[in-house]
Amino acid sequence: MKVIRDKISITINQLYEELDKSLDLKKELDYDTEFPELVINETRIKILKEFIQIFKVLKKDITADVNMLNLSKRLKLHFSQLKKVGTVNYKRNIEYFTTLLKVGYSLMKFKT
Repeated sequence: MKVIRDKISITINQLYEELDKSLDLKKELDYDTEFPELVINETRIKILKEFIQIFKVLKKDITADVNMLNLSKRLKLHFSQLKKVGTVNYKRNIEYFTTLLKVGYSLMKFKT
C-alpha cells in the first residue's frame, strides 16, 4: 500500500508542475488575439485541478468513492476544443489525460 501511496504522491507533484505551467501560460496569453488558446488553457487548468483533488482523495483513502463523470465530460470538451483549434499537441494531450484517467479508474478498481 505504501508503494501505491508513493506513486500517487509523485503523480500529484507532476500534476502540480503541469498546473503551474498552465497558470503561467494563462498569464502570458492575450485575451484579444489568443482567445481560443486562453479558453483551452482554462479548461486544462480545471482538469488538472480536478485530477489533483481525485488523486489526493485516493492517496488519503484508497477505498474512497470518487466520481469521475464530470472529469470525463470536461476531458471530452477539452479534446473537442483542441481538435477544433487544430493544435499540434492534440494526440499527446489525449494520451496524457486518458492515461491519468485510466490510472484513476485502476486505483478505484484496486480497492475492490
